[in-house]
Amino acid sequence: MRRICIGLVAVLIAGTAATTGNAAQQPTPQGRRSSTIVMHHLSRAADRPTDGFRMTENPPPGKRRTKTPGALASKSVRMAPPLRGQKSRLSEGGQSPHNLGPIPYSSSRVQSDYRVFPLSTNGRLLAIFPRGTTSCSGTVISSGPGNPRGVVLTAARCVYRESLGGFPDQAVFIPAYSGNRPFGEWPAKYVFVPSEWIDGGENVRYDAATLYIPPRADGETLEKDNTGGMGLRWNQPAQVLAADAFGYPDTSQLLFRCRSETHHGFPPQPPPPGDPTVTIGCDLPEQGTAGGGWVVNDPKADDSYLISLFSYKVVGENEVSFGPYFNNVTRDLYLAAATADLVRHKMKLSLYLGGRLIARGKIRARDGYPPCGNQAPIRIQRKKRGNWRTVKKTRSDSAGKYKLKIPDRPGLYRAFSPAGSVDTQNDCSSARSPTRRH
Repeated sequence: MRRICIGLVAVLIAGTAATTGNAAQQPTPQGRRSSTIVMHHLSRAADRPTDGFRMTENPPPGKRRTKTPGALASKSVRMAPPLRGQKSRLSEGGQSPHNLGPIPYSSSRVQSDYRVFPLSTNGRLLAIFPRGTTSCSGTVISSGPGNPRGVVLTAARCVYRESLGGFPDQAVFIPAYSGNRPFGEWPAKYVFVPSEWIDGGENVRYDAATLYIPPRADGETLEKDNTGGMGLRWNQPAQVLAADAFGYPDTSQLLFRCRSETHHGFPPQPPPPGDPTVTIGCDLPEQGTAGGGWVVNDPKADDSYLISLFSYKVVGENEVSFGPYFNNVTRDLYLAAATADLVRHKMKLSLYLGGRLIARGKIRARDGYPPCGNQAPIRIQRKKRGNWRTVKKTRSDSAGKYKLKIPDRPGLYRAFSPAGSVDTQNDCSSARSPTRRH
């Protein structure tokens, strides 16, 4: 078990879905907090070789990218259909909310073809623990263009239970399960869980987790080649939104849907810390459906995204389901899985100033990885009024060297290179040279 603290730039979601009620009555979530994410390597997971990855976007061989590829370079996690191209609308089928529980809802078995995107992103999650087994639900989330990693979002209770011995030895995701396995079985390599779930007595306000599903030995990927990926948003305003919630009850081999609306802070709430949970009307049982995604459709953005997931029910109220509010903890869980097995190379950058102000230097990876120094972006910066301002840009050559003439002005100078990636397996850190006076 390893604890990692996500230090990546926060991914912000552009736009919000239309409301279906009065948002002013909803309590505002307070905690745009980050979390320490606990990573667990599944002991029975099959380690897949990385040389068989099939990329939809390949950079020029050995050339450094300026920005991180895929979802990490984006400001949103949009849903993305699989390469096979089948697509339908989640709004097809299902009944309008008509049951008059505390929150209006309808529930029914999904009649459409599970293999068609985006229904194909739903699946059953089976986990074998030291002291038992669990059956849950989960959703494949888009990992971004060109990223071969499979990311599955589920409930933390599905992959960490003190009563079952902690983490599972094995976790297998079966997408589009209907008794049959049209896309096969996909073993997870890593699971990622918030420390607040583990250290906080399994606090349901943090009941979310992600799994990293590696490609198969021949390069076939879960998301890109089979299921496609659902969108994901976090830190959203507390609004009443129409939602479709999907899950596999323990008592059935089939996928069920509850059509309802989201409410925030619906009583009774679990004790803090953490944001108030999200609630929908639904009579599906907690067992089996836990981890199943709650999907909001945003037709203006041509996007559908998860806003929460099935977590728990309260005693005596079978027609209401609760799920965690998606905040920065959810972001960190997603990023941990979307960059799993990514090698981060720490960079070193030098700067020397010559006559008539010729700037030269070299950039290299401290571990000797050559591609990080090839065509790396270099910015020569001068300090002005307390701020560093770029005066000229260039790129390093294949050996990591650079040389350029800059305006001859006295002052303090430094070289800076932003972080970037060579490919989906290798990331190069940012680097700053020592300051030089001219």
